[in-house]
Formats: sequence, structure tokens, C-alpha cells
Amino acid sequence: MSSNLTAAERVYRTPELISQIIRNLERRHAWKVFVLEKGLFPLSVQVLWREVPYRVAQEVIDLWSPRGGQYIEAIQSLVIQDPALPKDEASQMALITSLPEDFMFLREATGKSSKQPWRDDWKLRVTPEGICQVDLWCEFKIESGTLPEALEEEVMYPGFEVNRHCTINLDVDLGRFAFAMANPANAESERTLNIWLRYLVDSERRNPQIHGLDFGSTFLSLHDIGRLVSYQHEDHLSITEVRVNNVQGFNIEAFERFCREAGERLDVLELDASMGLGIRLPLSCVDRVTEIIAEHLQNIRSLSLPISITERGKFVPVTQVKVSSSILGSSLRKLRRVTLVMHGGLSTAVDRYPLPIEDIAQNLALLGAGKECVYELKNKTSVFLGMNVSKALNVAVHEFQRLAPDGLITQHARDVPPAYGQD
Repeated sequence: MSSNLTAAERVYRTPELISQIIRNLERRHAWKVFVLEKGLFPLSVQVLWREVPYRVAQEVIDLWSPRGGQYIEAIQSLVIQDPALPKDEASQMALITSLPEDFMFLREATGKSSKQPWRDDWKLRVTPEGICQVDLWCEFKIESGTLPEALEEEVMYPGFEVNRHCTINLDVDLGRFAFAMANPANAESERTLNIWLRYLVDSERRNPQIHGLDFGSTFLSLHDIGRLVSYQHEDHLSITEVRVNNVQGFNIEAFERFCREAGERLDVLELDASMGLGIRLPLSCVDRVTEIIAEHLQNIRSLSLPISITERGKFVPVTQVKVSSSILGSSLRKLRRVTLVMHGGLSTAVDRYPLPIEDIAQNLALLGAGKECVYELKNKTSVFLGMNVSKALNVAVHEFQRLAPDGLITQHARDVPPAYGQD
């Protein structure tokens, strides 16, 4: 190294030194390192400020100085993560339309009010030609008596191409028991639901921007859900997100048929059978469930399924819970969250069930999801399943993946003694 180098240049040209310095600084303060050598500042700011959080960018918007201008000009990507972000389209677009004005070289921006990594409120892309393209993810709440025509209202924004991805929230109360159907208000809710179910498969009437269905606690069969998801039209968005809390007719055969017919289009599938009237997937089928997921849900990002620890009025023997031997090298790299909602229990003196965490974890590990994926377990049973079972499941899955990164796990989990609730 030349003896004519300044002290700052010696640091810049020693990768170990510069890496250590930047690693120990907050990102928004890293530029201070580079001002030690003023000649390198214009180049370094283009790297350090290319992608910044919106709160950081706001701090320099009103910084009227040559250096402040360089910060603004360097920003090409913004992420606005705030639980208080507005949900209505008018407020969202007011913010979005201001961004290209404030940041003249902006290429993309994302608004997120959810902590879920796959869920955005909106995205802005600015093409090299200066065209602003916006994707809006909106939710339309359906009340009894609301007709589909209410979806047809759209607002145009000059200079912006807006693509709406609409989730229909059809959480209409159809009553909890059969005798409730005599209620006139309940009859109106059922009428509303049937109108919307027909509308969602009507190619001439359906709004082409619908991409998600959230039925909340509405009772709906897996067959009907599959019919809605399978609907295809060249000018319409596919249904990619489905949430239903009270699925009926939920057995392993129906689940496999549903996934085979509609699974590859789904990004989000969150199902439950909360009211106890629906059939759930028995724990003894967890290996088969995993195989179905690996084969048919190739694009899934978030998955939630109801699993029962009882079958035919008895607890599922833990010896019946097997690890799949037919999944070889599955790679669901888009998967970010898996939730198993545990149901069941008997009205007996038995108050606990030895949930086979290792067997369940080994099956889930075979899906080949990335390290970012989180595995959860929700206990809706009437018995004790163990201490911190959700955390234990997540740790166990990632441990199996670490031991067999290629996904080829051949050793049965029961060879290792269970350690419920351990960190």
C-alpha cells in the first residue's frame, strides 16, 4: 500500500476495517464514515441512501443544503412500515402521489401496516419512462344487503396507473345453530351470502380486481371454497388469498381434492373449523397433509390448517403419527408462516395429551421452507399439550432443517426422546 495514502483511504481500502466500522453503526449514520474523505462522499451516498426507511428519508427532506440534496437524489427505494398507515384509498393515494414529487429519482416504494412479511398495503413502481404504476391491496367489507354493484365505483388518478387487488370480506352471521335460520335477519344474511357466491363465479358481472376472499366466521364448505378459487377468466385476477374460520366437510380426501384443483394459485390459505361442526384433519394424517402441501401448494406463503388430536371419539395414539417418506427435496421457498390450529379433547378425566412435537416438526421440515419461515401451534383443545409447544415446534423444525439442509430427513423423530417445552 502506498505511503502517500491518507488515513481515511487506508481504512477504505482495508475491507476488514470498513466492514467492522459500518457493521457497528446505524445505517443512517454510516455516511459519516465516508465524509472523512470528502472526495468519496458523492459515491458513497449513492450506495448508503439507495434504499432507506421512510422515517429516515423524512428527516432530510427539509434539509436545505447541498449535502441534503444529495441524500434525496440518492434515494431510489422506500419502505413505509407503520401500523397507523391509512386504509382508505383516498388517503393512501395522497401519500403515494407525493412520493415522486419529494424524491425525484425514486424507483419503488412499499407501504406496510402489517408485520407479516408477505402482506403489503400498496406498492409503487416508477418505470424508466417515468410512468407511475401502483398496486393497491384493499378490503371490501360486506354487510347484509350489500350488493356486488357497490364494487364498481373507481377513482382515476392522473399520471398514475392504479391496479386494485380487492379482498372481499364476507363475514356474514348465519347463526350458530340450525334453529337460528328462522330468524329474519339471519335469512337476510344467507341471501346476501348466496348472492355473492353466485356473483364470484359470474364472468360477466364479477369485478376483475378481486383477488382475495375472507369469509371470517361464515360457514362454508371446502367444496364451495374450491369452486370459487378454481374460477378462471383471462381478464380477471385469480383468487390467491382465502381465509375461512368455519370450514365444513373438511376431511383428508376433500383437502387433497381442493389442493389438486386450486392449490397452485394460492398465496395465502388460512382455514379453521372453530365451531366444532366441521370435520378436521386428524393428527394421524399429518404426514399425508404434508405430502399434499408439498405437491400442490407450490406458491403458498401463509398456511393455517385445523388439526384434531381426537378421531372417532378417541385420542389419536401418538404411535400413529408418522413421518413422510415420500417427500424428496421439496422446496417451498416462498413459505413464511405455517400455523397448526389444534382441536379436540374428550369430556373425561384426561386433561393432557403428549403431543408428538418431533414427528410434527420433522414432517414440516420436509417442506423445505427458508430460515425466515415461522411455525406456530395454537391450542384450541380442551387439554394441556405441553409448555411453550408453539415455540418448541418452531425450534424443532429449524433444527431438523439445519441437520438435513437438502430436505432428505431419513431418521424417524421418535428415535430422539421428546423434550416438550424446552428452549
